[in-house]
Amino acid sequence: MAQNGHNFGLVANWQMQVDFVKEMLEDSKFLEKLVLLTQGLDKESITTIYRVISRLRIAVCNQQNITQLNADEIDMLHRIHTEFYPNIFEILPGQLYYYDGYYLPFQMFHESVFWYHLGLSVRGGYL
Repeated sequence: MAQNGHNFGLVANWQMQVDFVKEMLEDSKFLEKLVLLTQGLDKESITTIYRVISRLRIAVCNQQNITQLNADEIDMLHRIHTEFYPNIFEILPGQLYYYDGYYLPFQMFHESVFWYHLGLSVRGGYL
């Protein structure tokens, strides 16, 4: 995906996204489920959820990549591609990988866990 001179590839399971959008469009209770999902969340979180679902629906229905990213999203993708992925070290090809004190037998250092720490914080600091 190229935008503003940047070229980022979003790693995702396209078939899972297609299946989600198909279910969303066919589910007569989707609005009810969406309201329950966003119940009690702050406005920013609700806006994010709606933005993600909207972008996903447009991308799947038009069979195209998600390209409309804001400046913060572009910056974060740039940081992930320059500060996260390059720091995953392949110790033994296909057998052992290292990142930030963690060893895994395969390269499964997903950014939601190892970069964002699943959005969790402990005692004011990230995990």
